[in-house]
Amino acid sequence: MDIAEPLARATAMVPADIVNEAGVTVVDVREYLDHDEWEVALDLLADLDTGW
Repeated sequence: MDIAEPLARATAMVPADIVNEAGVTVVDVREYLDHDEWEVALDLLADLDTGW
């Protein structure tokens, strides 16, 4: 199973203006996905969930 596609879909659902406490945005998550850093991308994506 390729995890990149579901993570990319989930990333697409996050509003562009969401920023976590560390200043991470959905753009940062996409960069990690582009470098196949799926675990980091998933952690950051989960952290972006709070607040919206």
